[in-house]
Amino acid sequence: MSWIDSSRRTFAEVFSLRDNLYQDYQAFARVFTDKGLLDEQLMRLCQQRCEQLHRSGHAVAGLSEDLIQALPQWYNSTLFSPLDKAALQPVSYTHLTLPTNREV
Repeated sequence: MSWIDSSRRTFAEVFSLRDNLYQDYQAFARVFTDKGLLDEQLMRLCQQRCEQLHRSGHAVAGLSEDLIQALPQWYNSTLFSPLDKAALQPVSYTHLTLPTNREV
């Protein structure tokens, strides 16, 4: 079950759930690419993985078909660098929000 309306199929449609959220995301993402903090190809990989997880069927521009096809099995594929794999590694939201022993 997801809080995301199942009629929202693309990355942009999911972000349209809140006014200006997609524009805010784009501005946030541009900071990383404009300042050279994160490779643009890596951003595309992460966006494509989100598209796949939400089953949108949308292909992100700028990625080869080989990468798109290999993405569901990224952890076993030699097409992805260690940095790619680290960025694609799922992170638990709960893990990010639970207090540590020091904070309790």
